[in-house]
Amino acid sequence: MTMSLMEIKLQSSRLSPGDRARLAGFLLDSLHDHTLAEIELDWKKEIARRVVAHKSDAAIAVSADNVFTEAKRLCQ
Repeated sequence: MTMSLMEIKLQSSRLSPGDRARLAGFLLDSLHDHTLAEIELDWKKEIARRVVAHKSDAAIAVSADNVFTEAKRLCQ
């Protein structure tokens, strides 16, 4: 039997904080097969890309309020 995402969310919300943290770690690890070093390198590349975009005015600035409002809308 397959659980729906809503059922999984409900069941996982009943876990202890420690178990939820372990579950979150497991889920994050399951998203990629990269080693920690590869992930850190990817983030360094992304940071460098964003710095260049920001300095060249190629980046589009978005206020934190707008980001949080959009994130809340997407999570509903």
